[in-house]
Amino acid sequence: MYVRSQPPWGRALLWASLLIGTAWCDRQACCHAEPATADRTDLAAILTEHGVEVAEGVWSPLPTALVRLGVGDDEQSLHELAGVAGWDRFVEDAVTAPVTVVIEAVTAGDRRLGHRVRTAFVLHAALEKVQGEEAVKKTFGLEEDSKGATAKPLAAADLSAVGIEPDGSGHEQFLFVEVPLLNRVKVRGVVRAEKHETPDGVQVAWEFDPRFGNEPRWRATWTRIEENELGGRIEGEPQPYKGCGGVVTVRKLAAEGGSGDVLVVESRMVICEPEAWFQGSNLLRSKIPLTSQEGVRVLRRKLAAGR
Repeated sequence: MYVRSQPPWGRALLWASLLIGTAWCDRQACCHAEPATADRTDLAAILTEHGVEVAEGVWSPLPTALVRLGVGDDEQSLHELAGVAGWDRFVEDAVTAPVTVVIEAVTAGDRRLGHRVRTAFVLHAALEKVQGEEAVKKTFGLEEDSKGATAKPLAAADLSAVGIEPDGSGHEQFLFVEVPLLNRVKVRGVVRAEKHETPDGVQVAWEFDPRFGNEPRWRATWTRIEENELGGRIEGEPQPYKGCGGVVTVRKLAAEGGSGDVLVVESRMVICEPEAWFQGSNLLRSKIPLTSQEGVRVLRRKLAAGR
């Protein structure tokens, strides 16, 4: 059956994208044209060209990809990806090698609606090592239920309830996720993830699927997490959530001598941030660089331990 078990690639790369996101100021932050929904077979293209709805009728596209599969090395894009760190430092085989983090607010007038996020970093590991089931689980810490995040696949009947038929290819997944943010907010909803593989890498595009918006069990929501008078953690009433989406690309670079593969990872994401989450403060934005760096260093240590 399509959803008996959960292949780890979707959850792993989705969690990496959520935890290790940043943004890049290379396109207009918002547009007001609703994307076409008839053809949803290339989610990465839809998210890049049209984007994520961050407010009613307001869509923000992802940053343009600098890491692309199946096209050979583009030195200009790779050096742009490395940023001020410089390519030689960026590509070092070291736990502390740079992680490129740049953040751009998504705004409409004087309102901040969310963030466009891009993360870029290099891993020294065989491509197959980060694609294998158990290796991916261990690499991204999923066997430890990373920081309270959960993801479970939907049954075929759940999909049929909203008129979705699985394509049967194994390249598409629908996962109900719960993701806590800074112990203050919990986001829930159905994520559609779409995988694309080439000989030089793998790409996973994902989004909170708007087609579940009328299903009380599955629609995207957020809740505040508060403390009661006894110090216990309680959740408030669920609120509708516009969502987020992104693309994670892992590509093997052309060999330049040395041993093992050199993988460049790019995560592009747009995340809607309701003002009520953190009362309009910069708390989420301020945590992204530190979370990004810590997440990548943990990942590198896990890969190095398995060499």
